Amino acid sequence: MANLSDMHLAPALSVCFLFTGTTVLMTSSIFRILSMCAGKQPLKENHVEQNGGGDQTVKKTHKIFHIKAIKKYFYSKTPTGDPNNQQNNHEDITAETIQRDIDQNLFCKASKDLIMLEQECYINTDDELHHDNIKQVESLYKVLEDMVFAVIKDSIKMDCENLLDQAVQAILEQEKENNRCISDIKANNPARPRKWKQKWISTVKESVDDRLKELPKDETNNSSSSLSQSFTNLGKIFKKDLTHIVNHLKQHYPDDFDVCNSYAQHYHQAFLAHTSTITEFELGDKDTFFLLCWVHNIYPNDILKDPSLAGHIDEARLKCLLPAQKIRDYESNYVSSEVLTVKSWINKSLDLEAQFWNVGKEPEKLDEAYHTELHIDVLQNFNGGVRRAMEISERLTNRLKPLLAAELVEFAKRYKSLFEEYLEKNKNQQYLWPIIIVNVNCCWNFRDFVTQNFNDAQLQRHKENMNSILLELEDLGYTVLLQNLFQDLKSHFKRISQGNGLCSYKVMSEIIEKVEKYMEPLTTLKKPCHQEMIGRVHFYVVTEYITRLMKKKVCLKNIDQLKTLANQIHENGKMIDDFFSSQDSPRIWLMPVISKIAEIIRLQDIGAIQIEVAALVEEYSDIGKKHLEGILYIKGNLSRQEVKSVVNILKYNGTKSNKNPPLFSLIKLS
Repeated sequence: MANLSDMHLAPALSVCFLFTGTTVLMTSSIFRILSMCAGKQPLKENHVEQNGGGDQTVKKTHKIFHIKAIKKYFYSKTPTGDPNNQQNNHEDITAETIQRDIDQNLFCKASKDLIMLEQECYINTDDELHHDNIKQVESLYKVLEDMVFAVIKDSIKMDCENLLDQAVQAILEQEKENNRCISDIKANNPARPRKWKQKWISTVKESVDDRLKELPKDETNNSSSSLSQSFTNLGKIFKKDLTHIVNHLKQHYPDDFDVCNSYAQHYHQAFLAHTSTITEFELGDKDTFFLLCWVHNIYPNDILKDPSLAGHIDEARLKCLLPAQKIRDYESNYVSSEVLTVKSWINKSLDLEAQFWNVGKEPEKLDEAYHTELHIDVLQNFNGGVRRAMEISERLTNRLKPLLAAELVEFAKRYKSLFEEYLEKNKNQQYLWPIIIVNVNCCWNFRDFVTQNFNDAQLQRHKENMNSILLELEDLGYTVLLQNLFQDLKSHFKRISQGNGLCSYKVMSEIIEKVEKYMEPLTTLKKPCHQEMIGRVHFYVVTEYITRLMKKKVCLKNIDQLKTLANQIHENGKMIDDFFSSQDSPRIWLMPVISKIAEIIRLQDIGAIQIEVAALVEEYSDIGKKHLEGILYIKGNLSRQEVKSVVNILKYNGTKSNKNPPLFSLIKLS
């Protein structure tokens, strides 16, 4: 029905239509207005009847007009507009039409029409049918309200967008009327405000509560499973419903309803209540872990920051699920428990490994190398602790990781101690070498992990300590593995330094042959470990050979003899270099040293000798005075002054750092 303003009536005209069926009972005021508008005198409403006793009785009557007759007059002045809309707007507003609109789910139209009836009822409250009409309006309001909020309640789980749009528009019409009545001082409507928006808020809460009641009951007897399942169910329904709200409900509401946050707040209250209930009891390690995961990660990241919900929920308005102090307490308990758990498991793994050593069985092979699962078990436990902490938060991970790294260092100390004990007690065990090799391989795996993963500043100290301990353990293994070889080679090197055998090509060939044969069974070392072993043998052969040169056993004055000797030294050096190069020795920096010494022995010009010595000092700056004097002793044709001038080159070396690792400083001359 059109508003009175649409009928071009003056504001002062107040009309109260009292609907009965399809007719309209009009009060005297509207009757007079219509009569005047028709150019007639006001009609008398009252007439006198003569009763049987001769008394006059004044009887008040209502003139009955059909609503269409009234509209014909008013709408004749407004011919413009859409004829279809005019036809709809001209339809009589009755209780029946409003009920029909409600039945047809036209809630917005029903809301508007009810507002018009309500306004008209409260214009003239003196009418004798006022209370009946108000009662009828309120009855219709009750029906409409029930229908509208039933749709609101069901919208959280149903796809009813058309109905929802009607329901929301109906609420908005009621809010508009509330605002009009508040701003209009002449409005006299005790039924306002109707508080439909407040009821919307309570209906949202009620619908959320009902959804939470639909959660499946946990039927397990495992308390940890029960706790995680309850939170998981809550999270699933929150995410599912909020996604539905974002995709299907939000667009039907104006911004001031803040629909996403309104629903989210009620779900969040359920989380708060559930969390509060859970924390009243003492939690085990698994429950503490899950609770921290939920508070720090799953809820804020996997749910609230889910791409489908991002930007729709204001997290700042959601209260933290746990008080700060409780979170700190749970975190401390979790960290302590995690450290103890990892420590326990890695020590159990080491104990089992040590038992295997003492049984004396040959280790398994993997890719032709002896293999143990020790490093795998230990590092899986370490990584498991770090990974679990990451599931909670990065901050907690940074707190836990150094503590776990410290436990690895303690593990390495215990590992070394048990290995030393094994070596002491099992010198004659059948599988001594294989067990040493498998542990050397294992240490390399540990060091490789630490080198690649302990790069944070807070882990540097643990990295250095761990590697230092592991290298000591490896050194124990290499020492035992090579001690027989080095002892055997010593007798051969003694032959080299005896008499004219200093540069015997045959003796050096025998040394190389023995080394090659000795290294064959050591191929069960991992490749990096095998290369380290080759490097150690390489270093031993070079240093032992140089030592024999410097023992002052030979002194030659004849130039031809010196050249012959130099050539022999050069040939031996080349044999050593060629063999260890073919074995991929990592200590290639050793290769020039014997050739440089041979060149010093060959040269006769003192200036040229000084240049060659300077080059040697440049490469191996840890060479000392005794070392040079030992080399120059072989050149019996140099005067003391010339020897002194050559040795003085060391003074110009100053405090230069070594270009290469230590060599001469490890060669002790008596």
